[in-house]
Amino acid sequence: MIDNTSLLIGISFSSASLTLALLVGWLNSRRETYLMHGAIGVALIVVGVGIMGFRAGRYSLEYTLLPYTLILSGFALIYSASRLFRDVKANLVPAIAAGIIALVVTAVPFFWAIPARARS
Repeated sequence: MIDNTSLLIGISFSSASLTLALLVGWLNSRRETYLMHGAIGVALIVVGVGIMGFRAGRYSLEYTLLPYTLILSGFALIYSASRLFRDVKANLVPAIAAGIIALVVTAVPFFWAIPARARS
């Protein structure tokens, strides 16, 4: 039977192989910076999904916020890689802004809920 942990670990391994493929592609053509952006983005997703897979039912702040932060940062880097793939001189401000907005929108409820738990 496949459970959630097995699926997350499987996603981590397949994403890690994609990271290695992007890094090998970047080593062959160092001018193609989108490959490095994509590799770092997928690597952040691998780490985030790996932490989610090994949390074993713990839902504390570090086991919940940290993986989501890594995953959203990885998606922002993948978005910047897609912009660089389309145009080498692309403006990366939209990718950075999207990443920061996503991180803030995700993190604020976590920190807002901490004082509520402390009072009860």
